[in-house]
Amino acid sequence: MSNSAKTTVYLNVDDYAELKRLAAEGGRTAAELVRAAVADYVRRVTGEPDAETARRLALFDAASARVPDGHPGRAPGTGRGWTRDELYRRGNAD
Repeated sequence: MSNSAKTTVYLNVDDYAELKRLAAEGGRTAAELVRAAVADYVRRVTGEPDAETARRLALFDAASARVPDGHPGRAPGTGRGWTRDELYRRGNAD
């Protein structure tokens, strides 16, 4: 947590009670759940994938770059008919 900033958030009493219950149930702190929720919200709004998804997409891009252009699974010129970002957005549309 060396790269963090402190903030104060006011929550509805019932929401805070539920947050504490969920945290205890999951063996985490309320602060951890708030940080995870904020990070998830930022990723959804900005369209940026989380670190694990970004790593997997990079591996996929590297692997697909090794498939020859004449391969039936590749679109002419690009190697595919979609971009990584389009694929990520489709996967998160659920």
